[in-house]
Amino acid sequence: EAFNVGSGEQVSIATLAEHVRNAIDPEIEIVHTGPRSGDVRASCADISKAEAELGYEPTRDIETGIGSLVQWKRRLPVNRG
Repeated sequence: EAFNVGSGEQVSIATLAEHVRNAIDPEIEIVHTGPRSGDVRASCADISKAEAELGYEPTRDIETGIGSLVQWKRRLPVNRG
């Protein structure tokens, strides 16, 4: 059975880009372009099923989660294969 997990809060693509940029290098310029067909402008995970059936509760916000992801990725060995 599938469960949707996330923060349960809506996050725009622009906000997501800012969090990623800030975690990697705050000096990076974010370049905005027009939307393409099929682009998702914002996303919000419906976590109600996971909350009800699993007792799921988010423990991190998107900014903290992205920061942790970037730190974890930087610790991985580089695959040159």
